[in-house]
Order: sequence, then C-alpha cells, then structure tokens
Amino acid sequence: MTQIDPPSLQLQLSEAATRSKVDASISGISVNDVLAAAAQIERAPRDAASRERQEQESAGQRAVSRAQIAALSRLRPIDRATASPENVLPPVRAQIQRRTTRPTPSGNDQLAAPPQPSLDVAGFGQDLHQALSGSVQGYTMRLRRNGQNIYTLQWNWARRPGDGQRGWNPDRRMNIASVSKFITAVAMVDLLDRRNIDPDTPIAQWLPAYWTRGANVDDITFEMLMTHSSGLANSGSTDFATMRQLVAGGVTSNLPTSFNYENTNFGLQRILIATVGGYVGRNLNLGPVGLNDSVWNAATTAAYRDYVEKNVFAPAGVTNAGFGKSANTAIAYAFNGGSGWNSGNLSWRAGSGGWHLSVDEILDVAATYRYTGKIVSQGEAASAIANRYGFDGRWATTMGFVYHKNGSWREQADCPVGQRQEQSLLLLLPDNMEMALLVNSPVGPNCTFLRGVVQQILLDNIVAPDS
Repeated sequence: MTQIDPPSLQLQLSEAATRSKVDASISGISVNDVLAAAAQIERAPRDAASRERQEQESAGQRAVSRAQIAALSRLRPIDRATASPENVLPPVRAQIQRRTTRPTPSGNDQLAAPPQPSLDVAGFGQDLHQALSGSVQGYTMRLRRNGQNIYTLQWNWARRPGDGQRGWNPDRRMNIASVSKFITAVAMVDLLDRRNIDPDTPIAQWLPAYWTRGANVDDITFEMLMTHSSGLANSGSTDFATMRQLVAGGVTSNLPTSFNYENTNFGLQRILIATVGGYVGRNLNLGPVGLNDSVWNAATTAAYRDYVEKNVFAPAGVTNAGFGKSANTAIAYAFNGGSGWNSGNLSWRAGSGGWHLSVDEILDVAATYRYTGKIVSQGEAASAIANRYGFDGRWATTMGFVYHKNGSWREQADCPVGQRQEQSLLLLLPDNMEMALLVNSPVGPNCTFLRGVVQQILLDNIVAPDS
C-alpha cells in the first residue's frame, strides 16, 4: 500500500481561524517560528523511530577490557586519506610527577592534608590516542581544569578530502547525539529554579490537556524524567504521537524505578520546558488529534530551542547552535574511511538528541553550569550533578566520582561492515576537570564501546601518591 503523507503544517495553518487560535495560545515564539520548526521536523527520515531505538539500545554500559584496548592499539590506519594538517598529537610521555606533598597550613598545630590520587593527564592522553588513532576515522578531545585547557588531541578528518576536507579541531561541530540530554537537563534545572519548582514535583499539570494520562502517570516527577526512573519504557522514541500514547498507557506504581534509559523521558522535557516556560498554553486544543500533535510538536520544538539558546547557550558564550549541518560540520564514516554519511537535520529529536556542538562548546556549557552561577547557583548545579540529572551514571574511582554522558548516532543497526556513526562523550571529573570527546566513526571493526574504552584508560591512569 502506498503511504500517504499528512498535509504539511503550513497547509493546515493556512486557515485563518486555526492560525489565530494557535497564535493566542503561544508566547515568546511566533506562528512563523512554529512553521519553521515544522518544516525541519517534516524532513525527518521515515525510519526515524527505528533509528532512535537503535540509539537507545546502544546506550547501555558495556565494559571494555585491557585486551580489547590493546587490540585497538595495534590497528593501523587503512583506506585513509593524507593525514589532516591540523593533527595535534600527544607529546612524548614524561615521567609522572606524583603529587606527594601539599602546602602545610598555617599554625603549628595543623597537619597538611594527605596527598590524593590524581589523573596522569599526559598518560591518559597518550593511551587514548594510541587506542583511537588506528581504530577511528577521526576525533578530537579536550580536557580542562578550572575552565582552562590542559590537554588537547585532534586527529585526522572530520570531513575527508572528497567531502569538503575539514580536519578535526576543538571548534569543529558534530551531532552530539544524546549528550544533548545533558543540555536539556541543564535547561530544565534552570527553568525549575526560575519557577521555584522542586524537581520532586509531579509533571502532570504541565502536560498537554488533551492527552490521556494512564495509571500512575500523575506520580511521575521532573526528577524521574531527568534520571530515567519514570517507569516509561520500551519506546526509545521522541515521536510526539508515540510519547502521547506511552503516557496514556501508564506506568508501574513502584516509582521511582531503577535507572532505565528511555529517550521519551527527555522528549517529554522538551514539552515541559515549553509549558512550564510559558511558551505554550497546555489547553491548546485544535480538535483533531493529528493536528494537535503536529502543532504541539512544532511549537514545543521552537520553544525548547529558544529557551536553551537564551538560558543555557548565551550564558556560556555559545552562538548560532542548531540541529543541522553546514559545510564545516563533521559527518560520519566507517572506521576505515569510505564515503561520508550526513545524518541531516535532527530537530525532530529535540530534547533527547540532535544538538550540533563542538567539544569546546560542550565544555563551555559544562563549566558555566558548574562554576560561574550564570545559569544556576554553584550549589544548585552541584546538587543536580550529584543526583545525575542528564547523566547516564557515575564511576566510583580512587580520586572521586566521575559523571558520564555518552551519545551515539549510527546509520544501521548492530555493526555491519561499513557502519557509519557519530559518537560523543562528556565526563565531569574530580579536581574541577571536564573532558569532551567527539568521534566520527565506530571504534574499530567490531564497534567497540567508546565510553568503555575511555573508562578503562582513565582508570589505568589514576595514580596513587607515594606512601
């Protein structure tokens, strides 16, 4: 049977009374903003839902052994264009300077704090490059302490010569996939703080009024969405109709659940940022469910983008960010090269994924959120991070907790030959450090889990002080 596409929102809102009703129900965005968002959303691929499920299925924690990392390190670049002139490689590894002493506090009756385990930054960088240089098409990584750059790696092509010849560097943007969830959580924490709403508050009163709320949905809180403990499951999708149906289906009464990664949790936050933020009145109802879904989908996408731009990106100095690609944006490849894959405009993933940022921009947001008080207070940010809002979890290390958020967007399911992929990773570390990493291919021929590679290398480069 031939699939017939629904009328575009442009056509549906050409009727004056309908357009007027929408205009009366929105604030801070215009009907033209809604139509512009709809035009981008309507270009979503037909397999959008299955792509999101692929992304969700690949998000779980998977350990990577030292033996696997050693195998990656033995790979040599193949089918690769001339090395990018922008490459920044690890310096020769220096002898580790262990932190063995601390300044003695003033006063004869005080003792100096004992030395603590710390990260061998140079060793971490060298081992990471050794593992990735032959196993990925290209990457860039930057590590900061107290907001200042302390280590940078950039390797090979973000766009191979046949696709525009752009080398990797920390300013190069790429689809950051689910690291976008960290951005959404920062926006949500900021909005709740501005509205004096506790994260433990149920979300029900801000959901679209025309939605049916199933069993126990009235017990879902903002915090449950930000920590993947809402009970919403088995979707993987941020398609508007799918989210509406999932809410109508209800959830377990045993809330909060344990961590269960679900894209819908962050798609719903895009809707809530629009309603709690005053952009869209929750009583907006145009009658037919399909028309309602289309208008709400576009309006909440426009509202979400506006809120993030003004209240997250602007304080961090990030400008002109979006969900699509330019001629300078990285694209995806197989680990050993070949032709590139442009994953397109990902506005339809707003809230859960799709932002295109550079490692420097990711780190700028993280540092602004964590240290400056320009988004929320430092105490509020520290509490949100400790509660893992927008993170996949945390690793307990000898130097303290490391909070992690990874992202992945791939062309095909599983790991067939020629799989093309975009990958991202953000770490918030002790000692006021942050790391961001972008990779524009799978890791090796077996699509080794990037976060697991970084985790093992990080753990292997935490050094204990001399006794």
